[in-house]
Formats: sequence, C-alpha cells, structure tokens
Amino acid sequence: MNYTTSSFVTIFLLLFEAFSLSAAVPPASSTDAKEMAKFKARVMSADYRADFKELAAVRDELAKWPDTRDLAYLARYWSGFASWRIALNGANHDMKQPELLANLKSAAADFFDSMRLKDDFADAYVAASMVNAWLINLDNDMKERLAVS
Repeated sequence: MNYTTSSFVTIFLLLFEAFSLSAAVPPASSTDAKEMAKFKARVMSADYRADFKELAAVRDELAKWPDTRDLAYLARYWSGFASWRIALNGANHDMKQPELLANLKSAAADFFDSMRLKDDFADAYVAASMVNAWLINLDNDMKERLAVS
C-alpha cells in the first residue's frame, strides 16, 4: 500500500471510529441484543489482535443470522466490519490484492444489506462509503468505469 492510500485509509478510519459510537447495541434486556454484543466484542477483539481466522469465523457466524430476526441489520453491519478489518489488517500484513478486493467487496455487500434492513442506520452508510472509496482506489476496472473523459 502506498503512502497516499495509507493516509487516505487512516483518515477515513479515524472518521469512522468517531461516527461508530452510534453503532451501540440496543438495551441488553433482549437475548438478541446480548448475543449481538458478544459478536461485536469478538469482532473488536479479533481486529485489535489482527486475528484473521477469528474475524472470518465471526463473519461467517453472523452471515447465518436470518434477515427476519431482530437486529439483523447489526449482524450484517458487524459481518461487513469483520471483512473490512480483514482487508485492513491484511494490507498491513502484505495480503495480496485479489484477497483484499474480495474482502472489501464482501464488506460492501454486507454494509448495503445493513442499509437495506435499517435505512436510517448511519454507520452502515459511513462504512460503505469508506470501503467503496478504497475499492475504487484498488480496482483498476472500477477506476476506468468512473473516470471522467
């Protein structure tokens, strides 16, 4: 990753962390909320440790959360977050570009699913915009499609 990309990603991550405070789980009185809080803690812990296997495992578990179940929008959000963090940590550990792109595309899809399930969940919009900005920077085909003549 070059210096410009690294700076771009760092700025967006700082902005994301500032806005992610609104991603708090609803009151922990419900079983779903308690379960989601545990998933969030696992994702955050694995992220801080750059534990790719745990991030992927949590992402896969969250993908099984049915859209009809309470807090499905958060399941999609945290699944996307896990994919995004696999890519970010991977970029710092020399992950190959095709794997980076696959994780970023997976993250974008999950963030869009989160928006679909709860259209006023701002964190999904912010995260999707950052992931897509990174995708545009990495994906030459996308750059060409978006280039202004």
